[in-house]
Amino acid sequence: MPLNEDSLADLELLEHWHRYPVTGDMTETTKHLQYDLVRLGFSHHYLLNSILGLTALQLYSEDQSQSKWYARAVAHQQAAITRARPHFESLDQTQHQALLGFSAFTSMYVVAEPVYRPPRVRSMAQFDPIEELLKALQFSRSTLVFVQQNFSSLVVSESWLLTKFRANNQDTRQDLEIRYPQLASLRGRIERQCAGEQKSACVHAAKLLFRRIAMLSGNLGDPEPGKVIWGWALEEHWCLRDWPGGLLGYIKGVLGDEWEDALEWPSSLVFGSGTLAPRSPPRPLTSA
Repeated sequence: MPLNEDSLADLELLEHWHRYPVTGDMTETTKHLQYDLVRLGFSHHYLLNSILGLTALQLYSEDQSQSKWYARAVAHQQAAITRARPHFESLDQTQHQALLGFSAFTSMYVVAEPVYRPPRVRSMAQFDPIEELLKALQFSRSTLVFVQQNFSSLVVSESWLLTKFRANNQDTRQDLEIRYPQLASLRGRIERQCAGEQKSACVHAAKLLFRRIAMLSGNLGDPEPGKVIWGWALEEHWCLRDWPGGLLGYIKGVLGDEWEDALEWPSSLVFGSGTLAPRSPPRPLTSA
């Protein structure tokens, strides 16, 4: 087929994918993995579509005056989902590696897209960042469950995407509240203001959150904390970089002054000089 504007743009996307690995790691191993994924994508077009869609969204995040990249991201993501659906409905062993890559890259896309959604698109509906984040996390969890239930352990263990799909079998540490007094404060507030199933769910979620913080900070001996690409502590990763500040600002507006003391610690990390501080001021997650 003759080259047109879209196909030339896709060539630029492929070039960017090879120059800037999705993990931010420029080792020779990562470069080869990136190349192998694209080569696999030419045999499994839904994987190639998901790669190009994620890359286009990344380029748009860097320069949001270039609306063509958002348009290419949406087009490729829609094509990826349409092409992948029959293979999810009828699993074929030859598709496992491609479906694994598609699942991970699509999960990254649905996390990043709400933050970088253009104002003209947001204005078509009420934008609720909490709802958007929950949708993204629900989708990501569904891919995790699908992989664990349908793919052999060999397929998952050999994949460079292991950090997303591996199960966390470490025992819960009993000293989290000693290490993080903020957890005790948060749990006390939950117990005072919540009741029944809501209280149980919130306490459970708080414990899981701080356990994740401990793991990512290396306190629980995670073998590769720096490679857990889905950890919120990796604020440098473009998919997650603008979420903490914008989301915290929205939450503070909803909760009001009553929760100001409880939000002091996360605020210091996100907006201050802590490990979660963004490199640039956060973009508000509100509709324009």
